[in-house]
Amino acid sequence: MVQQASEQHEFQTTVHLQFEEGFIMEMEAQQISKLFDTYGDFFLYKDTHNSIYLEFFYVDPKMIPSKKMTDVIENLLQRQDLKIVEATQHR
Repeated sequence: MVQQASEQHEFQTTVHLQFEEGFIMEMEAQQISKLFDTYGDFFLYKDTHNSIYLEFFYVDPKMIPSKKMTDVIENLLQRQDLKIVEATQHR
């Protein structure tokens, strides 16, 4: 049972997003979070001038029916308005 727990990813619900240069640079975390509020409930961490972590504790099934992080990422990458250049599940 200990081995099984260690095989799980520590950050199963965390997504790292890298944006086009300057897109979020002047934004505060609260402003950035409004871009993603339809996806559910999450913590937002701005780690650089151009990237953030979203740690979900609830994914709205109206937005992402499967609630899977891979589907969240796929959906985010399709949104041209967010100017995301890279989206990955944090591991």
